[in-house]
Amino acid sequence: MLFPYQCVKCGRQFDGDWPIGKAPRTVPCPSCGGVGKRVYAGLSLGVRVVGGTPRAFGERMKSRNLEAGERMKGRKPPVRVAAYDYGKGDVREV
Repeated sequence: MLFPYQCVKCGRQFDGDWPIGKAPRTVPCPSCGGVGKRVYAGLSLGVRVVGGTPRAFGERMKSRNLEAGERMKGRKPPVRVAAYDYGKGDVREV
């Protein structure tokens, strides 16, 4: 992945090709040999929220969970979560 750098001595901007998470903060400038510092400003993360804000998503999930709870009232859960044997055949569902 290409990471942008700028030389402190000559001001030249250049890119360094490093694996993600392995890019150093400083590298030698290819022009003058000075210190090139990594430029962090202006990087785009490419994050896009689809379907509204995180708060709206949380509210939709809350209403779906409430609806599902209403549908399940009075029903036995479809699967047994866990069963423990307390000895002498005394098995209890949890």
